[in-house]
Amino acid sequence: MSGKDLTIMRQQIDAIDHKLVTLFERRMAIVDEIAAIKQANGLDIYHPGREQEVIDRAVGRLTDQSLVPFVRELFLNMMQLSRKRQGEGVPAAVKKKPTLSPGTAIGYQGVRGSFSEEATLGYFGGQAAFQNYDAFEDVFAALKNGEIQYGVLPIENSNTGSIATVVDLMGEYGFYIIGEEIVKVRYHLWGIPGAGLSDITHVYSHPQGFLQCHELMDEHRDWLQVPYKNTATSAKYVSEQGNKAYASLSSIRAGELYGLAPLIENVQDNDFNYTRFAVIGPEMIADETCDKISIVFSLDHVPGSLFSALSAFPKYGANILKIESRPIKGVSWEYFFYLDFSGNMGDDATRVLLTEVKTHCNFFKLLGNYQACAMPDGKDA
Repeated sequence: MSGKDLTIMRQQIDAIDHKLVTLFERRMAIVDEIAAIKQANGLDIYHPGREQEVIDRAVGRLTDQSLVPFVRELFLNMMQLSRKRQGEGVPAAVKKKPTLSPGTAIGYQGVRGSFSEEATLGYFGGQAAFQNYDAFEDVFAALKNGEIQYGVLPIENSNTGSIATVVDLMGEYGFYIIGEEIVKVRYHLWGIPGAGLSDITHVYSHPQGFLQCHELMDEHRDWLQVPYKNTATSAKYVSEQGNKAYASLSSIRAGELYGLAPLIENVQDNDFNYTRFAVIGPEMIADETCDKISIVFSLDHVPGSLFSALSAFPKYGANILKIESRPIKGVSWEYFFYLDFSGNMGDDATRVLLTEVKTHCNFFKLLGNYQACAMPDGKDA
């Protein structure tokens, strides 16, 4: 082959590349228009059925079948670039936290004396009007209906793990985490004044209370464990019944508030026992002090999909703090992944990281960017 022939062929490739770039630019302009429509209508970026149609159509136009795997790879890469382009709408999203007025309504689950009330007081102080609700979902519904401006809900315990009901409700309602509060959890076994351990036949508490005081309950297997909707509510119930056979596993504040007497103090299995509460609101609120980001996403149920999504984190130097999976309702053996990592949405690298993660997802939602709470004993959360 002469040098002249090689030069001509390179010129031909250059001409083709010029056309490819022009066509690619036109294609991405249409991608931008599609992204705007999807955003306006709340549609997901990833549409696997549509993408497969495009690839199959391209392969069907080939006359040289040896090029099939190369064309598939070409279009898969182009689809990924399109998703990445559409994902550039990850918000920089920073605005200052609002100043609370005395009339700001804050909701929590439980009654006075609950750990939820303690977390609410710890985060908001006395500059708000507190409203309590019977169930976790009642708080979400009240926020949705505008009865309250913010809610405070337990999301994780250091010993027993995530509060699954709350995690699922976060995904279902789509509110944002704007902050967190960590409460050191201590349980007393409380009874009616004058009662002794030999009198006890029934112990009332939230299921988490029994889990976190398993050693005590295992020592007294003759006591009937009665699950209650809230630890403080169980203390209130025992107080109202006035029955010496009834006891409550609840907080110090709850027992004192409802006039009970401590039968055994500090009965939790582990003194390193903390519950993390999420402060939720209807919109994302963040500023430059926020250093923790929560997201939820789902992936194709294929080998390597989770690895591909997570590979962006070390690439951009982001530290994953927690990841867990929760079943997708109505779909067997497929999951949402909830992930916390260190970062601030004001950083370009963080937004690029999230954009890259989104290209691998068929569902993605930013749950919030907020300031991580220090442990009550001064250790980092």
